[in-house]
Amino acid sequence: MPLIFRIFIFSIVLFWYAGIYVEFFSRYFNKFLFFVPFLNLMYSNVCHQVPAKEIYFNGMHTLVCARCVGIYTGVLVVAFGVLFFKELKKGPRILLLLAFAPVALDVAFANLGLYSYSKIFAIITGFILGSIVFYYFYEAISTKYWNSK
Repeated sequence: MPLIFRIFIFSIVLFWYAGIYVEFFSRYFNKFLFFVPFLNLMYSNVCHQVPAKEIYFNGMHTLVCARCVGIYTGVLVVAFGVLFFKELKKGPRILLLLAFAPVALDVAFANLGLYSYSKIFAIITGFILGSIVFYYFYEAISTKYWNSK
């Protein structure tokens, strides 16, 4: 895949990721306050945004839950990584199921009351899922549009 396209993908992911923390930025750059309601509405389409599951720091919070922060962090890390690799090895599809399993088990066990919700565990399981899903997304579009193997 051409470098310019990899930079484009990374830029989009970085922009999306930065939006999660717009409240943190608005503390130092008041002009970002204008974007908070719009971004909050936009992220509400991809995250349940339960306040108890959001990450709070210094009176500010992320616009998505801890698991989504993990997912988007995984996507960002892999998007950054593919800037340096033209081709990726195709992995077995079972990795997708293995990446989703910790998330499914965490949600199921927490909802069944087997243990209490952990933001740290949600971030970790989200990171695993986000990185693997983006890896397969990137591999699929590079194979389809650039005939990479």
